Amino acid sequence: MSRVEKILCDRCGKEFEVINNKQLSDKSARIDLYEIGHCIKQVIIGAETGTRKNKVVPKKEWVDNIVKQCDANGIKVFMKESLREIMGKEFRQDQLPWEIKKDG
Repeated sequence: MSRVEKILCDRCGKEFEVINNKQLSDKSARIDLYEIGHCIKQVIIGAETGTRKNKVVPKKEWVDNIVKQCDANGIKVFMKESLREIMGKEFRQDQLPWEIKKDG
């Protein structure tokens, strides 16, 4: 299930709609971060979990596309454990913003 939220960028002051999508799919993997990447600090990516009949299993190339865009825009990436098997050696969990505040 997706939810649209409005956020205000603390860097440029623009308001953006953000889609909070609980499951990764081909459609959500086609997001274009190049235009709005300066407004995003971190992306959290995960696969659908559970035993739903038509559960979507993400393809590695979907995640690779998102990660490539994040890296090009200096956006941190946190992959949920549900992607560990799919991503293999490329699985990564950059430090979450609330963890950085605890350390600093």
